[in-house]
Formats: sequence, C-alpha cells, structure tokens
Amino acid sequence: MERKRNELWWLGSCIPLGFATWATFAYIGARTRQRRWLLAGAGYLAALLAAVVANAVGNDEDPTLGVIASVLMLTVWIGGMVHAQLVRDEVRARLSGWRSADEEAHDRIDERRDAQALARTDPELARELGIGRPDRAYAQHRGVIDINNADVGAIASLPGIEPELARSIVRVRDELGGFSSLPDMDMVLDLPAAMIETLGTRTVFLAHSGD
Repeated sequence: MERKRNELWWLGSCIPLGFATWATFAYIGARTRQRRWLLAGAGYLAALLAAVVANAVGNDEDPTLGVIASVLMLTVWIGGMVHAQLVRDEVRARLSGWRSADEEAHDRIDERRDAQALARTDPELARELGIGRPDRAYAQHRGVIDINNADVGAIASLPGIEPELARSIVRVRDELGGFSSLPDMDMVLDLPAAMIETLGTRTVFLAHSGD
C-alpha cells in the first residue's frame, strides 16, 4: 500500500479542473520535506480559490471574470499535470531514499534489541559470535558494545562516552572483574541519567574474561 501511494501520488493532479492539484503537491512536499513543493501546493490552492471566486462573481456582474476563472482552472489543471510529470522521477527517488533510511534505522534498532536478548538468553553463543565486540576481527557485534570485554576505543564509540571516561570504565571493570549490569556500572561510576538511558539500548554485559 505504501509503495502504491509513493508511485501513484501524481494521479491527484489529473482530477478535472485541478481541484486536487494543490493537495497533490502539499502531499509530496510534506512527505519529502521539500519547501518548494509545499509552496507550489499553496500557489495552486490560491489560484484555484481565485478561480472559484471569479467564477461566482462573474456570473452575476462581469462575464469576463467567468472567462478568467476558466483560464485559471485550466492553468491549474494542465499546468499541475505537467508539473507533476516533471518532478515525478525526483519525487520517486526522494521517497525511496526516505523509506530506505527509515527502514535501515528500524533494522539497526531491531538488531541491537536482538543482540541484547541473545546476550541475556545465551551468553555463550553471544560471546562466540562476538556480540558487542567491534574491536574483534570478524565479530558480529550487531551494533552494541560489551562493556565488560570491549576495549577502550570501542567503549569510547558509544554516545556521550569520551576517551577519558572510557579508560575509567575499563580500569574499574578490570579491578572489579566486570559489571553485572548497567545499573551496577552506574552505581560505581555515577553516570548522568541521560547517558544511562542512551547506553541502555546499546550495551551488553557478558561475563568479564580478562582478555
């Protein structure tokens, strides 16, 4: 359904007399966040309203206004169809890119959640796969960091973790033989609440190996 909407949006510009042309461009402008198409939609709406008013007034007072109204409507209709066809390829590319970025973000979130679930349910397999170990060659780290075993560089790649803090984390964890969980690490290091919230979705705590 989503794909059909992305491919067939331009059909709105084909509705007779341009009554939906403004909505067509407002739609693609909002979906792609392109101001020029939002402005085009506003322009088509203004022209359409002017045509409707001119037609209503012209029927009673000035026939010329009726002619102007007809020209405006045809301009909005025909011009809108031509305009839609001219930008059709660009709209398709932008909508595809938007979907791709959105899907990739969801995939990364799902991958991190799956990695954390595996670390909880099957830590031996997680360790074998290299979950949370981007510092290991060929490891399937899956977007999370194993605080108890990753090196300073990997830990410093986490949002908000500066190299100095990463070194402190590694030093303390080695002294204690690892942390049992994120709350345990927080209790020892007293990290900012905002950082804890972020780290909660990006970390795992497998048994400290001392490697």
